[in-house]
Amino acid sequence: MAFAQGAATGFPTTSTAPTFGGFGGSGTAVSRAPGFGTSSFSFATPATSTMTTSNTGFGFGNFGTGTSTATTTSGTGFGTFGSQPTGGLFSGLTSQPSSTSTGFGNFNLFGAKPATTTSTGFGGFGGFSSGFGSTFGSGLGQPQQQPQQQQPTVDGVTNPLEALYNAVFNCNIYGDERDSTLARWNLLQALWGTGKGYYSRTAEPVEFTLQNPLCRFKAIGYSCIPVTDNKEGLVAISFNKKEEELKAQQGQLVTNLNAVLGNKPNLSLNIETIRPTSESKAQVIIFVQEKGVTGSLRRIPATDLTAYLLQPMQKQQLTQWGVENVYSQIMPDKEQLDEYLANAPAGIDPRLWKQARLDNPNPDKYIPVPMVGFAEVRWRLKCQEQETRLHQLFLERVSEDIAALQRRHATTLAKIAEHRRRFIDLEHRVLKVLVKQEVSRKLGLALQPEEEALRGRLESLQVQLSAPTQFKARLNELLSQMRTHSLQLPNKEAERYAMDPGVQEDIKQFLLMEQNGMAHLIDIIQNDLASLKIMKDGLLNLLQGH
Repeated sequence: MAFAQGAATGFPTTSTAPTFGGFGGSGTAVSRAPGFGTSSFSFATPATSTMTTSNTGFGFGNFGTGTSTATTTSGTGFGTFGSQPTGGLFSGLTSQPSSTSTGFGNFNLFGAKPATTTSTGFGGFGGFSSGFGSTFGSGLGQPQQQPQQQQPTVDGVTNPLEALYNAVFNCNIYGDERDSTLARWNLLQALWGTGKGYYSRTAEPVEFTLQNPLCRFKAIGYSCIPVTDNKEGLVAISFNKKEEELKAQQGQLVTNLNAVLGNKPNLSLNIETIRPTSESKAQVIIFVQEKGVTGSLRRIPATDLTAYLLQPMQKQQLTQWGVENVYSQIMPDKEQLDEYLANAPAGIDPRLWKQARLDNPNPDKYIPVPMVGFAEVRWRLKCQEQETRLHQLFLERVSEDIAALQRRHATTLAKIAEHRRRFIDLEHRVLKVLVKQEVSRKLGLALQPEEEALRGRLESLQVQLSAPTQFKARLNELLSQMRTHSLQLPNKEAERYAMDPGVQEDIKQFLLMEQNGMAHLIDIIQNDLASLKIMKDGLLNLLQGH
């Protein structure tokens, strides 16, 4: 149902499973190494990594349940051996220490963004990922707005879950029945997913967003799973700019990205496509080709290109140009999909999430994604309309191709008929030539025994045909009848015509009316003639009386 940005196809056929929000979605924390977002390895030199895990809960865009902090030291990338200072791309590149990397997303239980810079491995299916490093999150749906709530810390800051609980169930401002009214109002705002909840004179109000567990405007749809391979090198860059603006500045965009890559003469950056992800945002799909010493071209793997673009200096340059996210468009492995499907997103009832998994029309192609708020539903509807227009254009093109093929087929049939007629004519001509050639060749020679036997058979057939009561007489009689029939046929054909039964009934009615009218007219004439006769007789009587 969503605009499948990470898939090869655009808009898959989807269905939605309704949900009522609720308190579902909390799960156990699972520590996991960095996913797709940050590359912790390099070619040519072994890489060492040190990882520590901490439980952060999970929320929209997370879809995993762990945060792993990884510090990596990698060797050179492509082309050279040995360690060099950072500055090149795929030759002589020393990887910078990676930032905090969550296994499958960026946000905690309420969708709050961690205080540190994060690099998400799995992103958010359906578009709940944010920040750099999500692998194919917004590739499976529309990116959503960034949550505004704060991440809980250990230095005394109020936990968002506890603040939400106090705002809804433990409001204490006035100390009387007004607190219960305010609590009910806070609950209503939480169900809406908008507004502020005041619950204490000393604490800051709670900012209700669509990502809170109590929001009821949630449903589950399906999006396409990316099917591109890492070798294809497709990397998606999300811009906070409109599609028209990016297309108008495509040349400058290529120049800027080449500058980020270090303006290497052996690297060629290509833009695969530019497409919108919302009314004010767009996504650019790129790939980089490296020219070897022998002149052969090969694509840089998507994970390596993403890891380079997510380094601090390159990331800062991209951020200045309005880039919101960079991730690889690659197909996740089975373990990552199983982990994503096993844990319901925050705020989604696990039972509904399980039912959505069971109702998946094609588990090998589609994956369930949560939909939060009417804005995402509206965007999905627009994407469906755009995909429908594309399908309609494709069907029109197919219809034109079919019409052209039909015309070519008719032309081919006509040519075949013409060639068949010419072939028959040529057969007859060849036969005549062979007969004349055979006659001229055997002219003056005595007949062979086979020819004598054949002549005897032909003469006997001629006698049988010429007999008065045999075939020739009958043929002559049939021929004369056919000639007579052909002479009479035009006159008879002129009198024949076809008529529908309804028309025949109408003609009968008109003829009956005409007959009745003529009979009435005859009666009038006869009456008039009788009257004239009476008048004539009376006149004669008068004349004779005088």
